[in-house]
Amino acid sequence: RTPCYAESGGQVGDAGLLIGPNGKLQIDDVQRPVPGVFVHRGRVIEGTISLKEQVEVQVDAERRRDIVRNHTATHLLHRALRDTLGDHAEQKGSLVAPDRLRFDFNNQRGLTQQQIQQIESLVNAWIRADSLVHADEMPQAAAKNLGAMALFGEKYGDIVRVVTVGCAEHHPAEHLASAHPVAEAGVCSRELCGGTHVGRTGEIGFFRIIGEGSVAAGVRRIEALTGRGAAEWVAQQTETLRTLADKLGTQPAQVEERLEALLHDHKQRKQEIDRLRAQIAGGHVDRLLSERKRHNGIAYIAARVEAPDAEGFRSLGEQLRERIESGIVVLGSVLDDKPMLLVAVTPDLVKAGRHAGNLVKTLAAAIGGGGGGRPDFAQAGGRDASGLDQALAQVATLLG
Repeated sequence: RTPCYAESGGQVGDAGLLIGPNGKLQIDDVQRPVPGVFVHRGRVIEGTISLKEQVEVQVDAERRRDIVRNHTATHLLHRALRDTLGDHAEQKGSLVAPDRLRFDFNNQRGLTQQQIQQIESLVNAWIRADSLVHADEMPQAAAKNLGAMALFGEKYGDIVRVVTVGCAEHHPAEHLASAHPVAEAGVCSRELCGGTHVGRTGEIGFFRIIGEGSVAAGVRRIEALTGRGAAEWVAQQTETLRTLADKLGTQPAQVEERLEALLHDHKQRKQEIDRLRAQIAGGHVDRLLSERKRHNGIAYIAARVEAPDAEGFRSLGEQLRERIESGIVVLGSVLDDKPMLLVAVTPDLVKAGRHAGNLVKTLAAAIGGGGGGRPDFAQAGGRDASGLDQALAQVATLLG
């Protein structure tokens, strides 16, 4: 005999202490490999534990309370999902642990924020209603007549255990004894379940969804917290909000407004920076065009330039190709301490057989790199920035 719950139905096994006449064992998990056999897994933390000793088992009560809060909350969540999404939102799996609960259910789409808030509101309203939770054993046929939900694919015996939450209209004596007779009828959940549960929903304290996502085609997963875990999560979020407010120089209630103002200011500054960059780039384009050279009847530009980033480097090359009308543009730059080369060829020269990819590949050897690309535009990177000027000096020779 043991007071410990063995892992089953998604609920994790209990933890606690096994105390013998000569030592103690820390129980980390309890399993039931076959009916009627309970295996307590753990480690000896004091003295020795021997076969055939009479021992006392103490369940970690605080951990158990956290588990039962989460387990009853999964039943409320299941009810809320079906009320919100429809009866297709059936349970596909669950995990009930002391620190969190996880619930998988049928649904083709992800939940909207509005649906998540509605589900949370329903569950928390039922928690505040402090509805009665009780378990009854009955024939499976009687459970079905009551409308008790069963986990699809699970095998049940002739006698099943039904956990009922609320459903006060079916228990008039308990309904009259309730301190919340109207709210008591607000939730009605009946499920076949062998797990441990709270006595009344008010013991759950508080319910908070912290994650929702897909785990398989047509199956969604909700992760949530209750009781102490939910309170700690709220405290952490509140502290994060306070920290952000301090950094923004405002009050927590004004954080969103302050962020909106900062984002608007950032957008305006970025637009101004982009305008100035375009203006500077335009000046670079005019200067480089004025310095173009000719070799073998082909106009070309071969120059080392300063660029703010890879996008700006590419944009400068494209602008020069458009403005040069007929010619080849070869640019070199150092971005993030790495040498880069760019070759752009106008359409008429591409038709004449010039190929930007082949040209940049040859030039890249001088910077210890490689590259390639389309006939009209190509880039290459390397490792040796000292070879950049040498690469640019080879352009005229390579034009034949």
